[in-house]
Amino acid sequence: LEKGEAPLETAKRELEEETGYVCEKMEPLHSFYTSPGFADELVHIFLAKGLTKKSEKQMLDDDEFVDVLEVTLEEALNMVEEKQIYDAKTIYALLYWQLHM
Repeated sequence: LEKGEAPLETAKRELEEETGYVCEKMEPLHSFYTSPGFADELVHIFLAKGLTKKSEKQMLDDDEFVDVLEVTLEEALNMVEEKQIYDAKTIYALLYWQLHM
């Protein structure tokens, strides 16, 4: 989050910067602490609907490395099972989506 920026606005900005996509609608799904008792980082998960590819070029920070891969929920969950996706934030978001959508 940029100083003074709401999580929803951050999510929309980051979606475009990191993937080149914009969305018609974005809704909050859940928030969680990454390491309670150790850190105060609160991660917000959003569902973006009505995606449109606006740019082929990503606008990443120097320390960011993002590979955009379009898959279905089923394919993504299979990738978790096969240990192709192993970061906790992504796994949490996928499992939450599976349980509540």
